[in-house]
Amino acid sequence: MLKPQIDILKTELAYSYFRLRSYNKKVDLSKISAQFEKAYEEIKRDGVTVIENYYDSAHCESIRNEINRLIELYKEFIWTDKENSDHRIFGAEKFSEIIKAFSQDLSIHAFGEKYLKTKLKLTMTLAARLDYQEGNLGSGGGWHRDSVIFNEFKSIIYLSDVEKDNGPFTYILGSHTQESVKKAIQQADIKYDQYRFNEEEIKQISNSLQLKSKTFTAKQGSLILVDTRGIHIGSPIQKGSRYALTNYFSPEFRYEKMMKHCNKVILKTN
Repeated sequence: MLKPQIDILKTELAYSYFRLRSYNKKVDLSKISAQFEKAYEEIKRDGVTVIENYYDSAHCESIRNEINRLIELYKEFIWTDKENSDHRIFGAEKFSEIIKAFSQDLSIHAFGEKYLKTKLKLTMTLAARLDYQEGNLGSGGGWHRDSVIFNEFKSIIYLSDVEKDNGPFTYILGSHTQESVKKAIQQADIKYDQYRFNEEEIKQISNSLQLKSKTFTAKQGSLILVDTRGIHIGSPIQKGSRYALTNYFSPEFRYEKMMKHCNKVILKTN
């Protein structure tokens, strides 16, 4: 009977430590463009928000062509899943100027710092092409959190139109908060350090916590800003291909640790 209470105490202590280490008075919380103002209120409430038409179709096409070029040029170094559906170029900003521009987008960076209230550094940009293959699990390999303890910020841009059959990003709204993590342990029998979830566990979390999932179908050029502490999935793709870029950010105090992890998967071509 005491285990849920002990697990909740563990999350409280770890979360308090994270907030103490990450809080940075130097972050200017007043500088945010009007385009991002509504998005800021939504990500605080839901854990995710979308800005449409961030890139135009011509720019998206150019980046799709670049991703195809990199996959062909470095195909022996590209990470793929066992179904040969999910093609990932980790650290793609190091090999492409047009992708590097997304990694250096100052508006996105400032938004992430305002949301997390700490200085951030880019750890890497992921360029990905998801192709339909029978039995694929989608991007990310199923329902998961990126972190149980730390709020984490990512920016994802769709480079192709994403309908319900094209592997859209799906998120359980509100699952990014400390309160929802505690309730999942207490009410849905979720383990303290659980990162991945099966469909039955997702139903239990959604029903117990009264949280709804949202599937983000959107046109190419749509920018998704997300706290990946929340539970999410790249849905299995049913047809065609889905192209996207994802920026991974780290608080300054965690940057070296995250880079050690990222350097294990970043594209090596020498």
